[in-house]
Amino acid sequence: MLLSLRKTHRRTCTLRLGTAVILFATAFSVVSSASTLTFITAPGSTVLPTGSGPVAVSAGATLTFSGSSLTIQLFNQTVNPCCDGQMVSGIEITFAGLTSALGSTISTQPTTNDIVTLGTGGAPTLSSSPAGWLDNVYSTTQMALCEICATGNGPNGPRHMIIGDPNPATGTSETYSGANNGLKNGNVNGYILGGGTAYNAGPLNGATGAALWTLNMTGMPANVTYANIASFRFFFGSAYDVGNQSILAETPEPGAAAMIAGGLLLIAAGAWKRRRNTR
Repeated sequence: MLLSLRKTHRRTCTLRLGTAVILFATAFSVVSSASTLTFITAPGSTVLPTGSGPVAVSAGATLTFSGSSLTIQLFNQTVNPCCDGQMVSGIEITFAGLTSALGSTISTQPTTNDIVTLGTGGAPTLSSSPAGWLDNVYSTTQMALCEICATGNGPNGPRHMIIGDPNPATGTSETYSGANNGLKNGNVNGYILGGGTAYNAGPLNGATGAALWTLNMTGMPANVTYANIASFRFFFGSAYDVGNQSILAETPEPGAAAMIAGGLLLIAAGAWKRRRNTR
């Protein structure tokens, strides 16, 4: 049920522990900060895009509340995706126990070296472009962060949905070999890389894999906990379809989250120490 840290096989991206461990340790920091919350899709989750059979999806999110600031990091854990139905296109959050009417304004969103366009055979090319997602406040308690929204697409929609990592079997070519023509040649081509892996070589060199937004919020209590989240929903694909293309999120078990957080932090500390000793 937990966001996992996948070991890289790529020779030129040796472990990437620095960034990858930090990203996923943050996802489980709920054990040390009541204002950092983690949400995930259940194992085996599927959606049913129009004109398609069921496709598997896997996503996660961390929400970090600090005063009036909310940082949202979204993960697409589907490796080597097949189709736009496996792209993360938005989230919707329903709050409880707010101190006043909900309000939200985006301060920052992904822009630099994390926009991936797929060419022939699924070969990726990086570019820098504003993500253009929207933060829609639907009511005094419900909001969305989305490219495909209930009220229409963001300015780049249906492009700039979140894609996972490429096929690990393709090595340093980092190819999305399973991508269908819709992903490579369709109007959805151009994605935010959000697999949680940082790349230091190959065509994805310089990508952080961090689909990260910062929002200014109103109405939040001083200490936001899971009790303040009435529901959290992930959306997938290029059509807004609550019944077929969204998944209600789960939260990881606190005990398991604590053990994983501790292990990841130890690994990160070891990697930092080894890197420092080699300078």
